[in-house]
Amino acid sequence: MTRRIICSVFVALLVLLSAIPASAQDDEPPPIYYVRLDDNPGCEDGSEECPFSTLEEARKAGYAQVCEGRTFEVHEWNPDTLEYEYRDSYTGEKPVPPAGLPIALSLQILLVAIAGLCLLVLALYLRGKATRRG
Repeated sequence: MTRRIICSVFVALLVLLSAIPASAQDDEPPPIYYVRLDDNPGCEDGSEECPFSTLEEARKAGYAQVCEGRTFEVHEWNPDTLEYEYRDSYTGEKPVPPAGLPIALSLQILLVAIAGLCLLVLALYLRGKATRRG
């Protein structure tokens, strides 16, 4: 009887862990930021109607999106304002992946792996217990 209860609990745990969404923001498309080609200041919220005046402003807004686990796109820029910094260059020391897994997805994979390991340990324990009886 206890074996059924334990197995039911672990199966329910596995089902619940697999139902965790990969990211809460998967439904939303990534924001698109626009940068004007002329130097006229405007409202500068990054929209198509009010683009940023420099690529640096779009990059700062994009970094805020990356910190939230989202991606961003920049459609136009003025190459005269572009300045490369140390974080924009690749020194060849470590490979730079083109894209990584969102943190929520990595956590989901980890939780499912832990649940699977628990099921394996439980199965080995119950098998050993049955062998000792017989």
